[in-house]
Amino acid sequence: MRLRPGVFHACILYELVRLFLLVKGGTGVELLPISWYAAVPLLCLAPALLFLVAGNEPEFRSFLPVISLVKALGLPSLLLYVVKTGRTALEFASMGDPSLALMIGLAVLALAGDSAVGLYCLKRGRRLCE
Repeated sequence: MRLRPGVFHACILYELVRLFLLVKGGTGVELLPISWYAAVPLLCLAPALLFLVAGNEPEFRSFLPVISLVKALGLPSLLLYVVKTGRTALEFASMGDPSLALMIGLAVLALAGDSAVGLYCLKRGRRLCE
């Protein structure tokens, strides 16, 4: 069964938009903690692997579980960010500064998008291994 290439291309587009919004919405580079620099390769790993899978799925189908693992590792950190920052975002929004609340909204959308990409890759990988 040959998959339409549009699904993986849509996943790549989602990953690149997510990465752009994350970098654009962040603070100045000199203020970022060292953990952010450690996370950047993990953030770039999923789009790179999706690009390889979209180009030649039969050869690179073994990367589908790795993509699912990367997405599964990122979900708890996004959820923790939403939980820890939610109260502060509501306080700032009530004072007229909705920027943090907007970032929380983008994180919730990223939770949904990462879940969808991870589950799709996991399901697709299992289907190909049968």
